[in-house]
Amino acid sequence: MKILIQSELSRLVMRRRTIIILILSVLAFLFLAFFNSSFGIGFYDPNQTAKLDALNFAPFVLRDYHFYLVLVLCPLLVVESFNRERTSGEYRMVMIRPYSRTQFYSAKIISLAIIMGILMFILWILAMILGGVLLPQTPATSFFNPEVSYTMSEAIFFNFKFYLVEYFMLLAIISVISSISLLLSSPLLSYVASIFLLYGIGFSIVPFEFLATSTRSIFDLLLGIEAGGHVILSLIVILGLGMGSSYVMFKRNDYLS
Repeated sequence: MKILIQSELSRLVMRRRTIIILILSVLAFLFLAFFNSSFGIGFYDPNQTAKLDALNFAPFVLRDYHFYLVLVLCPLLVVESFNRERTSGEYRMVMIRPYSRTQFYSAKIISLAIIMGILMFILWILAMILGGVLLPQTPATSFFNPEVSYTMSEAIFFNFKFYLVEYFMLLAIISVISSISLLLSSPLLSYVASIFLLYGIGFSIVPFEFLATSTRSIFDLLLGIEAGGHVILSLIVILGLGMGSSYVMFKRNDYLS
């Protein structure tokens, strides 16, 4: 299984398209970080804002960057892994190896999870560094309630948890896109349909709004706001449905003909 995961990672990461996408992803994050820092204000919604400083900056970069993740990075990586390899016939040579369909499927999901996990960790580090460089230093910070302050260590840990929750939300998004990629035969149709489905669900069903915009849901969860109670349940539902449906379709697809 370890060899299979290494093979999956190698095929996905070493492709020129993937390298370009990942480089552009980091550059997009840097651009948004510089752009957001120039205003000095972070938003929960249009009515609730927080003054940005070196300690509370990291979560607010994700407000805009989440759109990039949903519109560009996640669809391109997942469609590349689950759809393009299948429709181009490249995956036939992989499927002749003595592994079960469950192992092949698990290797793809684990590989995508590893790539996204490493990327999110790098982005968290970058956000912390850029916050210290671009914004005023402070021994303590707050978010939307000035009466609740966080020390430097508490703020760093809060920011880490914020990016960790975002990571799990991305796994849920990946599960949805993988289902669409296995359902449709065209990579382009899979890409477009995935975006429409994610934003359609995210903007029309409140508990699943993290599919379209995640920042408010994560703040609700981590700050103990009443509306945050549904976030974990919603994540479990999307992950369960997405993984379950994509696994069933992966086992039923014919990769050898």
